[in-house]
Amino acid sequence: MPSHSETRALPYSAAQMYDLVGDVARYPEFIPWTIATRIRSVEDRGDSALMHADMVVGFKMFREKFLSRVTFWEAAR
Repeated sequence: MPSHSETRALPYSAAQMYDLVGDVARYPEFIPWTIATRIRSVEDRGDSALMHADMVVGFKMFREKFLSRVTFWEAAR
């Protein structure tokens, strides 16, 4: 399977990037082809949080919906 990898230096702190990636509700504003997101649940687990969210992506006549399970580790921030 083909793969691609890049490394970039960005003018943002690790905390800013953590907040950006964790802001799932705003993904349609800044991730291309993201049509909608819906957060189903957020569970606080003490040292982490577990989020279940639906995401709809599409391009022209194609649309696909999938469920994401995201774990946020506050200590990694």
